[in-house]
Amino acid sequence: MSSLGSRAAMIETEQRANAWGISCEHDSKKSSGAQSKTTANCFIAMQSHRCSYALRERFIQSFANCKVNFITNFQPMICTQNAQTCRVLINASLRTLDGMKLIFVAVVLGGLVATSWGFIPNFPLKVIAAVVSLFKDRRLPDDVTHKEMTKTALVQVAIDSLKEKFKRNRAKYDGVTDLDEIVKLAYGPLAVSEYFQRVVTAIQKANAAVDFKMSDVSAAHFDAENIVNGSKLLLAHLESAKKCIAKKSYDKALESVGQLLHGLQDFYSHTNWIEKGERVPNSHLATVKREPLRAQDVALPNYPTCVNCDSACRNNIIINGASTPLTSGYYSNQDVNKPLASQLHGGGGADGRGKCSHGGFFDRTAKMVAKGGINKDSGASSQSPHWYLHKEAADMATRASVDFLTELREEVGVDRFLAFLGLYPSYSFTIVLDTTVSMVEEVSSIYGKFDDIVNATVPPDEYVLVPFNRACAGPVYRSSSAKEFKEKIKSMSTRSSLAKESGCVGGQKRPSDTDHPKEKVMRAVIRALETSRLGSTVYVLTDSDAGDISSYPEALSRVKDKRINIFFIRSTDTQSGNKRRRRRDTAVDRENVYAKLAEESGGQVLIPDKDDEVGDLLACASSLSSAS
Repeated sequence: MSSLGSRAAMIETEQRANAWGISCEHDSKKSSGAQSKTTANCFIAMQSHRCSYALRERFIQSFANCKVNFITNFQPMICTQNAQTCRVLINASLRTLDGMKLIFVAVVLGGLVATSWGFIPNFPLKVIAAVVSLFKDRRLPDDVTHKEMTKTALVQVAIDSLKEKFKRNRAKYDGVTDLDEIVKLAYGPLAVSEYFQRVVTAIQKANAAVDFKMSDVSAAHFDAENIVNGSKLLLAHLESAKKCIAKKSYDKALESVGQLLHGLQDFYSHTNWIEKGERVPNSHLATVKREPLRAQDVALPNYPTCVNCDSACRNNIIINGASTPLTSGYYSNQDVNKPLASQLHGGGGADGRGKCSHGGFFDRTAKMVAKGGINKDSGASSQSPHWYLHKEAADMATRASVDFLTELREEVGVDRFLAFLGLYPSYSFTIVLDTTVSMVEEVSSIYGKFDDIVNATVPPDEYVLVPFNRACAGPVYRSSSAKEFKEKIKSMSTRSSLAKESGCVGGQKRPSDTDHPKEKVMRAVIRALETSRLGSTVYVLTDSDAGDISSYPEALSRVKDKRINIFFIRSTDTQSGNKRRRRRDTAVDRENVYAKLAEESGGQVLIPDKDDEVGDLLACASSLSSAS
């Protein structure tokens, strides 16, 4: 194809990149359901919350083992799906297996380990690559894979994010590098990183899917000098991820992040960034902080960038010092064809100068001038002409992945980012509300400030309301919709509606409590603790002392079991303006029970001044709880 034809193809690709759909909507039938869907029936019991994380891990390890029976007198051996273990076993067998047996072993074990090999484009090629490498290189290369780079970056940024969230207690995290240990330090000894492991798997799958679904799109892999459009595509994925995280459309966000990481990692293997002598990641990729890469940063389409490879294929990129432009290799069967050397500036190709190829066993352009290639996908020379730079490219790609994920966290906020990673525990937003008529102004204030209250923290998984009065505690109201919960608050915000709440329909009442002159605060708190999820925060709003302090020990026990924080907002009398004085009695324990329970739970007692609105105070408490 002429250089003009190549440019036309690149323009078409640019249009595809610009038209890239950014939507958080997805077909539920096709959704991976990374945070809720089991991958196989045999894992259902394993994923049950009744099964400990350690037991699940042992089950996974046992399930992952696979037996490979050799077809001669070899003893059956166990080969785990750990690439390094399989690599050692295969290499040890090479001395004794003849050609046909070698093919058999390569196909079986190649299919087992090749799915995570380096940057090689897709699964069928990886299986074949295993065979080729065994024949030509007599070994399996010790590659760093897309899968490994992605997990390494995610774990590092997850640890940094948890330390950032709990930076007020950062000292206790010093020197801790194990994610599970940090999760337990952050959320308690029973907390596990199970959802995070599913998130990692989902992102890894989305990363790998680029080689299946977009193998012919040069911009998705930074091939064919389609670098500017590759940069635009990364930005499209970044914007999609940010919007979907904000909408809690996490499945779609996981897909966008996985696809972005694939292209970002390919940049360091497929371009000449490493050969140019760069020692830090490109700061213009996958970021909104700097201008994206421009056309002037890339080699001109009609100028040669490589010379024919010699036997070692070193120094085949044309280098012009610090001014060397970016280039990348062309790959066969993609949307931009490699131009003939005769069509380039000073063409003819007799001197071996031409555009670079991707290179490797499967790239037909590697036979065109300039012959060879520049990819660093693998540590095997049969697959990667620049195999000797593979580890350096993989290290740079991992660092770039960490930089991108760190910026994404800064863009969406640490709480939302941890929720996206499955490391922000599911929780309930629970209000325990005194529904005596004297609380009408407080209830109205909560309704009027509700949007500020719910926006003060990450949206919860459910909203819980536990009303109480002198007659009883309950019934419990639950909803996953903030709008419905707000309407429920509204329905209780008038004096007449609170008067109706004075009954005990569906509530919980003890015979000994029937005629007690004080509100059933502790019984309502217990019901809230029973209903709320592990690690939640409960907000208790009342203008009365507790009339059931005998239930305090039970409430305290449940607080400790479920690690729930309790904030008490203790308002004044709205009828006489002097309710606190009217409500108080001589029982010091009644007055101090709130402070005791709040202190034990890690919460606080908040008493509004006369000019404070209870709704504002609740929003403040919600924000304080989120940051703790």
